[in-house]
Amino acid sequence: MNIRPIGDGEEGILFEIHRAVFYSHIEQIWGWDEDWQKANFAREIESSATSVVIIDGLIVGYVQVCEDDRGIYLQNIALSGDYQRKGIGTRLIQQLQKRLLSVACR
Repeated sequence: MNIRPIGDGEEGILFEIHRAVFYSHIEQIWGWDEDWQKANFAREIESSATSVVIIDGLIVGYVQVCEDDRGIYLQNIALSGDYQRKGIGTRLIQQLQKRLLSVACR
């Protein structure tokens, strides 16, 4: 697994993952508005440190972390269906926790 900052032109790939992961949940609660979802996703990318998750050369997900005067928090995490329930999300969160602990201990 490799994690790196989002690259130019990768927003579309990440939005497709976002749609695949969250569509049914959002549709049930509020209804899916494609234009609103795209605009909101773009705002989330602009307001967070968005990283792509790569396995075997494929982008399989993303993680978004925000930092403000209150602290650092996980805004969003999404993995393509074939990569869910394999411990990848757990490892991503553990890596974030380690990073946060190293910052807090300085």
